[in-house]
Amino acid sequence: MLRTTLIGIIIFISMITFTFAQTSIIRFFAYDNLILLTAQIEGQEGFLILDTGAPDLILNKKYFDDKKNFSDDLQARGFNGQIEEVLVRYTDLQIGSCRWEDQDTKVIDLDHLKPSGIFPILGLAGIQLFQDYELVLDFKSSTILLFETDRQGNLIDQQYNNNTHDVSFPFKLKGHIPYLTINMNHTSLKLGLDTGSAISLIQPKFKSKLKESLVAAGQIQLLGTDQTIKQTKLWKLEDMNVSMLTFPPLQVAFTNINAFNNILSGADLDGILGTEFLSQFTTAINLKKKEVHIWINSGAAALVAR
Repeated sequence: MLRTTLIGIIIFISMITFTFAQTSIIRFFAYDNLILLTAQIEGQEGFLILDTGAPDLILNKKYFDDKKNFSDDLQARGFNGQIEEVLVRYTDLQIGSCRWEDQDTKVIDLDHLKPSGIFPILGLAGIQLFQDYELVLDFKSSTILLFETDRQGNLIDQQYNNNTHDVSFPFKLKGHIPYLTINMNHTSLKLGLDTGSAISLIQPKFKSKLKESLVAAGQIQLLGTDQTIKQTKLWKLEDMNVSMLTFPPLQVAFTNINAFNNILSGADLDGILGTEFLSQFTTAINLKKKEVHIWINSGAAALVAR
């Protein structure tokens, strides 16, 4: 009963959305460092995980296995290297006041997702869903701002163009995933931004180079590319700098991501920056400009109020 009541309260809070001209303000719910957005898809209400490691909208086969509005089935190679059957369909999606119609989406088995046994996880909201917006994340107020942009990535509503960020740095793409070049201990790392990862991951070969910035932080269970759970050492990584901005210590695990690199085009990544990295400050991702913006002290509410 308590769990049912709690879920009801969470869904109610997550549905609170405000719209100002070309700007939408969406409340989200954070669970185990994952960002859950209340969504409505084909009459079903539940949650989507905001996952910048996913290309676009991916639906959970548990809820969308009726082949309604389907086009063709296809085969795809998963992160574990195995060939998997994927259902392709078109659907309508609503997150807060934002709607996407006739959205091309894939339907796959997502039962391995940790929150799926507690919350109805309808699927993943991938990064390319937000290509027409500057996506602002503020964990202090559990708020997402979606600023509509023009073809060059400039904010359409001039009222918000005056909200100058404190730090801005460019990113490149590994397939669909934005990645940054991070410098630590005279070591340069290419790290992808993946809000679908609760913690950050780094290739094991860099552990010796970063040892002066590592502090042991216990153990953690990780879901491997073969879908098995493995016990792995957890570390706190200190002295991380991006464009002269020093970040607070970051939780990391050292694990092989070669399978991940093999299925995406572009330069090999040295690791993944999980949700914790983006939660340190108010952070924006602008896909058209290929830039990440950071406000050190401002929350999302302050950006709208200015």
